[in-house]
Amino acid sequence: MRDLRQAWTRWRGALPLAAMLLAAPCVHADPSQFPRPPQLEPDVRFWQRIYSKVTTQGGLLHDDRYLSIVYEEISFPVGSTPRDRVAIVDAARSRYESLLRRLAAAHGEDPDPEAQRVLALFPANVTPAALEEAADRVRFQLGQADRFREGLIRSGTWERHVEETLKREGLPPELSALPHLDRVIIEPSGLTLLGTMVDLLHDLAPEFHLALRPTMTILDPRIFSRPAFFKTPYFIRMIEATDILVANRADLTTPEQLAAFQQWSAGLYPPKLRTLVTQHGQLPDDLFQLELPHTLGQDPIAIGPQIQADDLLRGPALPAVFRPAHKPAPEHTAQQFTAGLSWEAGVPLAQNQVERVLQRLAATGHDGAEIARLKAILHTTGGWFLMEIACGDVFVRETDYRRDNRMDWISSDKPITPETMRGLLLGTANS
Repeated sequence: MRDLRQAWTRWRGALPLAAMLLAAPCVHADPSQFPRPPQLEPDVRFWQRIYSKVTTQGGLLHDDRYLSIVYEEISFPVGSTPRDRVAIVDAARSRYESLLRRLAAAHGEDPDPEAQRVLALFPANVTPAALEEAADRVRFQLGQADRFREGLIRSGTWERHVEETLKREGLPPELSALPHLDRVIIEPSGLTLLGTMVDLLHDLAPEFHLALRPTMTILDPRIFSRPAFFKTPYFIRMIEATDILVANRADLTTPEQLAAFQQWSAGLYPPKLRTLVTQHGQLPDDLFQLELPHTLGQDPIAIGPQIQADDLLRGPALPAVFRPAHKPAPEHTAQQFTAGLSWEAGVPLAQNQVERVLQRLAATGHDGAEIARLKAILHTTGGWFLMEIACGDVFVRETDYRRDNRMDWISSDKPITPETMRGLLLGTANS
């Protein structure tokens, strides 16, 4: 994982993460050609434990230089969030750092049973200086046993394909002994648009048992000094398709540039799964554990306002195709109601019918309620579209957003409930 995080410093642009598990047939290496020094045995046993016994619901707190020194196996409570887990690990790490420094100061004479247990993990002749240094090397390693097992099961999908490809190309069959991979990171710059790559991976996922993870875009906040950059089609489409936004090189940016990034990212519709600021390409471990939400179901469900009303009232996202509704812009009233819907992007909606529903809402409202503002991202028979009602008119354009269907609106005079909007939309489902 440390090597993976360091590799990020060499990557730029939008990075879709996909857990792609490849074939790993059982082939035994010749010990004479691949000797295993006895000095490596403690390290080998540590990683065997990580990949065969400890699952991703816990991990080992250990010395990052001497892997034979494992202070504690941590188990996370069921239902704990990534933030909860970070807090649990940080508290445990701080506890052992303090204990090691206490032992160093006492020259190992601390009578506390826990202190003596930790001291026994070290050689009998350990020095106070060595204990002090060990306090700076306490590290947490997340378990991988469940993922490794899933990878071995999925690898059967690839085995025959790899063997046939090697045979067809006249290559040695021994090359089929691929290392076990728990993820493949694809950097699509120069290959295709990010949204197109996501569509391709979604199509391949069932056949090749791919578990798709969130997409990520790494930005240099210094671009916020160049406003024209944000109007380029490539940038717009990349940001729409990404799930996680990272502002890197924070150490080289001004406070004004970072503030501009945070203000801009907070106003994006829909909100991103996560936004963070970092430097030197350093990313937290839990970022690689994030998964796409799959709990919405196929039917539209009311989830309440998804963004602030002030953000919803901003102007339409351009460029867009203008669909005039031939209606004057509604006057602003104090009596306004905000609501929202969200559901999985399963069966696409009929694009023409969706547009007609929005045209009617923009022109006449519904049952005495007027639409002051509406934003929607919908998977339709014509593709993915951002559809908006603003100033009494309808704006439509393609979007590279791919995560789910969603709609937010503000109505004037009386509410348009999520149940009512759901009824209007269900008539557009393409069966």
